[in-house]
Amino acid sequence: MHREISKTTAPKQPDDDDIAPLKARIAELEAEVTDLEDEVSDLEIELEAVPDPDLLADIRSDLEQGDVEYALVRIGRAIGWC
Repeated sequence: MHREISKTTAPKQPDDDDIAPLKARIAELEAEVTDLEDEVSDLEIELEAVPDPDLLADIRSDLEQGDVEYALVRIGRAIGWC
């Protein structure tokens, strides 16, 4: 019940015409991945720059209570001045 493997038929070897489109597509996908990685980095930077909503509420509360000095201290800390 063994199948005999034909010795006359060799597997088709890919030629340059078969490989070139695949290499081009790989290059396109690699470029897309690089662009996406850059976009993720940019979004992470933007996310870090978003102010904390609790901090904004605290600053607003300070200003409503007339405590401008403390509000400025909070703002300074938020932007790294203090």
